[in-house]
Amino acid sequence: MTAVGFTEVDWLRLKAAEPPRADPAVTTEVDEYWTHRVLDNPTLFNGPLVAAAGIRFEEAGCDLQWFRSDYAHYLWRQAPGSSEHRPYARTIYVATVARTENGGILVGRMADTTSSPGRIQLPGGNAEPPNDEEFVEGTLRNHAIREFAEEVGMPPPAIRLWAVKTGGVGDIGVVYSTNVCTTDAAAAFSRVRAEQAKHSEFAAVLELVPSPSGKTVSEPVVDYLPVLLDTLFGTQRVAVRELEASVAARV
Repeated sequence: MTAVGFTEVDWLRLKAAEPPRADPAVTTEVDEYWTHRVLDNPTLFNGPLVAAAGIRFEEAGCDLQWFRSDYAHYLWRQAPGSSEHRPYARTIYVATVARTENGGILVGRMADTTSSPGRIQLPGGNAEPPNDEEFVEGTLRNHAIREFAEEVGMPPPAIRLWAVKTGGVGDIGVVYSTNVCTTDAAAAFSRVRAEQAKHSEFAAVLELVPSPSGKTVSEPVVDYLPVLLDTLFGTQRVAVRELEASVAARV
């Protein structure tokens, strides 16, 4: 794992690349591990996703190369043994930093039915490859909007491209920014949980607000969260509030 970093960008260009050459032994290993994971969690679905082939930063923006992959290759990174040379496991995802009126941000706690139960992360998800349409930054922006609406229960107010995350486990994150009202978000999430409890990605939506008397988040967290908090707040000490219940939650 390498150091996580957020590089602010004004633009993003996407370019298709050739996928790694298929290795029969690798294919067998991926299939066997996927079968094992599905036995543990039958709700998993091997859908398409976008993998990163390379990235190059330029002044105020970056070029990002991608190829088509799938969720089985994404989960393959978690198989026993070294994951350093697993080319299919480095995905491109979108995420949204939703700033609140209290000076904090919204995050979600992943549901038990997901591949990472209990993990704390931003609203978002792995990017999906296009069908026939052009794959551009606007495609990722629309995907970020859709993921936020599905997970939080409401479309985000106007979002803008903010940064690209690199490092950590190797995934490339295209991160957007918006502002939200916690009252609206709490009501929206309560509705979506009532309607889609068994299919919701998030078990809870939390507000993290910087606080000298707060604590560092000790639950399982996505690789970028500590650095994100330092970048936004200059500290990892936060007060945590669960929006749905509108009570303080210890994390």
